Amino acid sequence: MTQFDFLLSGVQRCGSTTMYDYLNIHEATCRLRHKEPHFWDCVYMKGMHWYVAELDWLNYIKPGLVWEATPCFTFPQVPYRIARYFPALKIIVLFRNPIDRCYSHYLHERMVNWENCKTFEKALEAEVWRKKSSDRFRQKHNDAEPSLFQQHFFYQDWSEYDTHMEHWFRCFPRSRIHVVESEAFWNDPKTTMAGVCTFLDIDPDGWSPNFNWGKVWAFKQNYLPMKSETREMLRDRFTPHVERLKEMLGREFTTWKDFR
Repeated sequence: MTQFDFLLSGVQRCGSTTMYDYLNIHEATCRLRHKEPHFWDCVYMKGMHWYVAELDWLNYIKPGLVWEATPCFTFPQVPYRIARYFPALKIIVLFRNPIDRCYSHYLHERMVNWENCKTFEKALEAEVWRKKSSDRFRQKHNDAEPSLFQQHFFYQDWSEYDTHMEHWFRCFPRSRIHVVESEAFWNDPKTTMAGVCTFLDIDPDGWSPNFNWGKVWAFKQNYLPMKSETREMLRDRFTPHVERLKEMLGREFTTWKDFR
């Protein structure tokens, strides 16, 4: 049986790259050759034989937990695909304040020249027709692959964490899913990673004794401030989703000042 122990997932702009870097140098883990292979969401049509070959390659590298990192949490077909082959998989999910994630997502797409809307507000308006276009694309392709819009421009949709979590809970027991609050991770990475290690049942001291945790760089990034009226609009939009997420998980998100 091909070994696949855990998936580092979540939503874009929530800190998965930083956690990937930490897990990558833990003595008990052995990752895939490439970060974000996107097999489960974008290249599923290659077939399981392709993915299994990637996993089996790790058997020749070193012993340890086999894992990969792809921010594929928001694609509804993904958990059903994974559960079909790896029902005992453990999943780590990072969630950031949905308003901040939404804005950071837009700024990232502008930086890499995918987004042509010159203001955040215009991009939020464009998301409505982009989503309709994406739905038509998915119907045409029988959900085999996500549309370009779905991969890059679902700023608000991707921040509705409760909607996406519902699909994962249909496929995996809650005990197999570990949710990390991004802001808490950025403020105190050592404590957060100790919790991740407990979830994975590996040594929380599996890093070099000289490893410098510090504070994660992403937490220090400075963006142009969002318009106050836009933030208020998004707060109204996301509040019912955050309240539902809290109820689903039975926990608070103490660093999300907009939703206390």
